[in-house]
Amino acid sequence: MHPTRARTHFWYAFRLLLGLVLFYLLITSHERSTVLFCAVGVVVLHGIVTFSLPRLWHRAGMPTAALLYISLSWLATVWIVYERVKIALSSRAAP
Repeated sequence: MHPTRARTHFWYAFRLLLGLVLFYLLITSHERSTVLFCAVGVVVLHGIVTFSLPRLWHRAGMPTAALLYISLSWLATVWIVYERVKIALSSRAAP
């Protein structure tokens, strides 16, 4: 395997694992600072992945269903992050 190809696969796997860990911590954590840190991390990581996709599509051509998938994934991500942060912030405000 070519060394640059191996590095590329490493970064794809790293972003996938980092996203899974951030989502897991976002969903299961009860600490406000951890929830906020993971929420920012999930949105930033999702943005990095989304904005790196056009380079790949330029080579292979972008399917029209991919745009719908990206839009729905952004809506789902933002909704999950919003609901989780709202719960974390309101649980701290209650006595």
